[in-house]
Amino acid sequence: MSDSIDTYAATNPAFSSILLYSYIEGYGSTNSNGLPFPLILLPVPIVLTSDIATAFEGTNTKTGLLSWIARNPEVTVGMRDRLYSTSEFSKQALLFGIRYGVFSLAETGRIFLKPDSLAKKPPSAGSSYVVDAMKLAKRLGAWIGDAGTTETILIALGTNR
Repeated sequence: MSDSIDTYAATNPAFSSILLYSYIEGYGSTNSNGLPFPLILLPVPIVLTSDIATAFEGTNTKTGLLSWIARNPEVTVGMRDRLYSTSEFSKQALLFGIRYGVFSLAETGRIFLKPDSLAKKPPSAGSSYVVDAMKLAKRLGAWIGDAGTTETILIALGTNR
């Protein structure tokens, strides 16, 4: 079983920025307070790691983060290391999105999508890899937006181990 992160996709700030867009969009569908800054690190290592991405099968936006983790506790194994090893990619994607006016960072440390920031919405058809990654990121964002505090989310994902 592979546990690899799609390095090519993760190191591409434009692609990862679109992934973050979908994630923040999903978060905003369940929580209008803006994404807390530390949670921006989650979608790249979760969605772009093949073994974790396959754990999304049979889920939808109603599944919820805690239910998903309860069904797939293996997704928490090594999460802290994954977050650490991909944090620079996630930060570069965020900076790319801020630079090109897609995201805004509030003084409170929360991240928002800028209204009408994209001339065209990200694709909903085309490369199945890209579309699937965006769908998973949006679903993850909705779960995160509904899951509680930043601390609860990070502990549930096993980042304290």
